[in-house]
Amino acid sequence: MAETYPIIRFVLDGTPVEFSGADILECSILQECDPISATLPVSTATMLLFTTDPRFSVYSDGEFYNALSKFLPVEILVSVDGVEEHIGKFYLDSWEMETENTLRFDLIDALGVCANTEYPGSFWVDDTPIQTVVKDILMQTNMVSAWDAYLTPTTLRGWIPPSSVRDALQQVCFAAQASVRSNQYGFIDFARIKLPIQNPQFPYLTITNAEKTGEQSVKHLPQVTDIELISHDYYNLGEEAQMVEEIYSAWLEPGNYVISYPKPYWKVWGEGVGAVPMFITTEDGRVIATEGSGDTWGTAVIATESETFLYSSNYVSITVDTAGQITLWGYPWLSADRSHRHTNSSDTGDTLTIDNAMLVNSGNAAEVLAKVVEYHNLRYKKTIKLFPKHMTVGNLYGVESFRTHKLNGIAERLEIDLTGGYLTTATFVGVEATP
Repeated sequence: MAETYPIIRFVLDGTPVEFSGADILECSILQECDPISATLPVSTATMLLFTTDPRFSVYSDGEFYNALSKFLPVEILVSVDGVEEHIGKFYLDSWEMETENTLRFDLIDALGVCANTEYPGSFWVDDTPIQTVVKDILMQTNMVSAWDAYLTPTTLRGWIPPSSVRDALQQVCFAAQASVRSNQYGFIDFARIKLPIQNPQFPYLTITNAEKTGEQSVKHLPQVTDIELISHDYYNLGEEAQMVEEIYSAWLEPGNYVISYPKPYWKVWGEGVGAVPMFITTEDGRVIATEGSGDTWGTAVIATESETFLYSSNYVSITVDTAGQITLWGYPWLSADRSHRHTNSSDTGDTLTIDNAMLVNSGNAAEVLAKVVEYHNLRYKKTIKLFPKHMTVGNLYGVESFRTHKLNGIAERLEIDLTGGYLTTATFVGVEATP
């Protein structure tokens, strides 16, 4: 059996740090994906490190106290018979000293960082290239994206509500039929969804019985016979036909504020009472200074009707120098919602309704629904424990199973124990392969 041990590398205050061998008491990784991006799971890692180095003190006298900051990049590798294999790039989520000489790291992947980063929302009235939309979302982070060329022609339109960056990416990927995962180098990979089929033109990489420890199981999944998808198409009737709505009203103390709208608006204006100057910006960075600047109390107009916020704005940014009341009004985009349904009347089973996919519209709903149906027609879930083997979550594999049967599946979950012999518990969802 191969000789394996993990290696942990990171940089603190410009000092390269490495743990390996007996200094790593525990090291495990959980990698997950959702093949159709109905959710965006966060992959995690945890490790328990032995060190007598006083620089790692949890107290402020430790030289690395400030450097062990949130989202510190950490590289995880594994040595297999002396050959290093890069497992993944993660980011520090929390750390603690469990004993005087043991340090525990809890890590998250790039999507975990995105889940901890706010996104104020946006609205795209015209068909917009997917890379433009994702670039706008990732501007809130320092994450780098990598793209499958098949996605380049994809366009999107609609509303992304205020949320986290990860939730915004999930809206994009579900509507674009794209899969997303944090790759081993920390990039966020966007690729066309690929689901296993019974008889592929080119056989998937096979996992043989000889690569298993002997622990395996197969579960037959329940049939989903009724799937409903709601599409959203936005329009407006103009100022004469629509009612003005109050979007926001509050007393604001001095400070910087980002006010997100609860739904998209195509024209926004507001007034505030207090000393000026105040500033307000649109999503494209345009700054509007208040009128009537001065040092006395009075009414400060934040945006007149001639300085409106167009459809691309889903929030305003305001700097308040002196406390005062602010109120925003606007005309909302209206949504024409439509039901798209798949029903298998020949069977009875579970039902599924998807009504919060805000970038699904009448133009892409049929294709999105077809992909959801295809995924829920994968009726087998197989879990196996493997000897040391490099695998990638989200990839397609052929898996030898009981009684000479074989499943074609997608790796949805990998639990890797790097200090327990590099054994991997892998979970696949798929179909029975054609003999």
